[in-house]
Amino acid sequence: MKQKDYFIVGSKLFGIYCLALALSYTIWAIEYYIQPFPHETGYRQYELIQNITRWIIPLFYVFLGVYLIRRSSALYNLIYSNQSVIVSGVKNQFMLFQKFLGLYLIITAISGFSKTLSSIFVYFITSSYLLSSIPNNLLYWDRLDSVAIIFLGLYLLLDGRLFLKWGFESKSTKPASENNNENE
Repeated sequence: MKQKDYFIVGSKLFGIYCLALALSYTIWAIEYYIQPFPHETGYRQYELIQNITRWIIPLFYVFLGVYLIRRSSALYNLIYSNQSVIVSGVKNQFMLFQKFLGLYLIITAISGFSKTLSSIFVYFITSSYLLSSIPNNLLYWDRLDSVAIIFLGLYLLLDGRLFLKWGFESKSTKPASENNNENE
């Protein structure tokens, strides 16, 4: 099997994972509305932004899942536009799995990123009086690390050569097959 085939199959599996996340977040959004107690907190602008976020997350996961399932070869062409390598060496396999890890990091950080983004919108849209009365536990500032995780995921997906260098530059971390070749 060629690297492209492995990448396409893996991307399709991540597409299915996105659809599972979309289902999970859709159920989460629906549960919010069918609970027996009203959710009126008096913070109309805050609630509007949170409701939009509550529905954007599953829609984004559906879009991403369908894209990865149906258009994974286009993603491969974008990522490997100037490479055509068969997965045979350990370094090539490491790069392939690193790209899968990047995709996983991006997918899992999306929900935290969208919640942080909605908190930023709340911060800039609501008046300072209203903002001071919104409890801190309703704002998701602690999810700001998701931005860094998304950037790391993008780096792993699009490049990742730094980690390849770190992983294989010293003799002690080289695969056994490469160490044996050097000793001969």
